[in-house]
Amino acid sequence: MANCNSYNCDSLGAYNSTFDNCSTFRTGGTSALVLLACGAILADPTDGTEINALIAAEQAWLIENVKVGIQAGTPVTVDPVTSCGTPKVIKNTYTMSVYDAKVDATNNDFWNQLINGYVVGGFIANICSTDRLDDIAIYVDAEVSFSGGLVNPYVNTELIRFELTATWNSVGYDVITAPTGVWD
Repeated sequence: MANCNSYNCDSLGAYNSTFDNCSTFRTGGTSALVLLACGAILADPTDGTEINALIAAEQAWLIENVKVGIQAGTPVTVDPVTSCGTPKVIKNTYTMSVYDAKVDATNNDFWNQLINGYVVGGFIANICSTDRLDDIAIYVDAEVSFSGGLVNPYVNTELIRFELTATWNSVGYDVITAPTGVWD
């Protein structure tokens, strides 16, 4: 193997190679999010009671009945630290698409605040259920910004909707057990 200048600070860990047609593959999709305020203290992102308390305190916002997808990250690199080295990935830039067909004045005001520079401190995305598998969610603890806005199509065979893109930088994100009591 190559003789690498290794700056790996953590162990790579194990990989689960179990292959079972009944319990390996999971369908995707997210129809509910909790946006977390910058500075909100969330000790356990799997604790529905704690999340609901943040929502009640306006330190988190529950967004349901939307269509959400997260794309693969784009690497952010730095130059090699030696002449013979290769660029090092230090983090990734991730994007999340949000499609919301619930267009009214309240939601317009909410999304407009987000796309005009309001940032959040992370989010929890509830992954759609898959039979025979435990429910999971994606937890992001990073500053998240939004862009996009209202889409009014040319024809009346399409829905008026909000289409937004959330962007954040991180070294990854966590797949967690979905919190209970938060989602419909």
